[in-house]
Amino acid sequence: MSNLSSLAGFVVAGMLLSLLLGCAGRDLRPGQAETAGGPIRPGDIVEARSGMRISAESLSDRLAQVQIVYGGETHTSPADHRVQLEILRSLHAKNPRLVLAMEMFPREVQPVLDRFSRGLIALEDFPGEVGWETVWGFPFPLYRDLLEFAQHHGLQVLGLNAPHAVVQKVARCGLASLSPEERARIAREFRPENPRHREYVRKEFDDHVKETIKDFQTFYEAQLTWEETMAETLADHLRSAPPGEQVVVIVGRGHLHYKLGIPRLVAERLAHSFKTVIPLPVDHAEGSSDRELGDYYWITEKTEPAHRGRLGILIRPDSSGEGVEVVSVIAESPAAKAGFRKGDIIVGVNDVVVKTPQDLHRAMAHKGKIHAVSVKRNGGEETMVVDLSP
Repeated sequence: MSNLSSLAGFVVAGMLLSLLLGCAGRDLRPGQAETAGGPIRPGDIVEARSGMRISAESLSDRLAQVQIVYGGETHTSPADHRVQLEILRSLHAKNPRLVLAMEMFPREVQPVLDRFSRGLIALEDFPGEVGWETVWGFPFPLYRDLLEFAQHHGLQVLGLNAPHAVVQKVARCGLASLSPEERARIAREFRPENPRHREYVRKEFDDHVKETIKDFQTFYEAQLTWEETMAETLADHLRSAPPGEQVVVIVGRGHLHYKLGIPRLVAERLAHSFKTVIPLPVDHAEGSSDRELGDYYWITEKTEPAHRGRLGILIRPDSSGEGVEVVSVIAESPAAKAGFRKGDIIVGVNDVVVKTPQDLHRAMAHKGKIHAVSVKRNGGEETMVVDLSP
């Protein structure tokens, strides 16, 4: 199962994270890759075109020459965020005129991001001010160091994304269903469809549950809504950027694979230079032998599973407000093995009351492999014991 499949097990405010191809990609399967220098190890950096290993210093020198550096991620991987921070630090040492552009924020919250960048919002207050649990929802500590570095050094934080609620509606009903007001909140223009990109997204669609998605076309239009809006925001920013400014983009790696997503869409809007860096866990490192997936691969430690993906369910807030409803259970997942069913209402985890998706996220964030999950089913309440051991 790809990382996207596993991460498809969580919904933030009713939005399926399976829409985010940035969570991962189907081309990565467990394996041990080698280069001319022997087996790939954590910390190695591979130039995709040549297959040769390069030093972090050499990578930084090369990245410093382009206008946009894309740093990919699996959203819940601490190792990927450490790579991104190292890239940001090394480039800042060469050029303090950096902008940190992030998929995590819709561009509508830019006024809040600007106040944060100027130091007018303390880091500890920032999640509440920006509505973190609504606009993104993945654990804030994963992004804390990146944001702290940006604020400490006075870097602009640029929000790139479309509003989740609008993309959610596109996934359900298609672009044509948007009102004029909703349509104005996303990219002004959509580029002609790219057949290779459409096929890449089609393969992802075929592999995943579609509970709140009408059909492939609406799924694809939702994906384009994310990527076109982020690309437009980047292109607009570049047009007005002062000479010498460089943009570091933090984004799910599926939006970068084969440069079919955001990089292509920015380039079609505006001629510029860019490079992509894709972190790959060493146990999935055979992807580093693909010379087209990205420009550089940064090999990280073994996959660090996240509780969301490991549980293996799709959820949404229950209409009663008493818990979260299980929309679907991924086959062979820990939830499936524990006996979860579609329609179960999760009301507690380890004696912690669960009323919202955010409550579930916080409850499952506690350490430990075994969790007691209370669910309402058929008028009664049961306790499901979930084993999250690898």
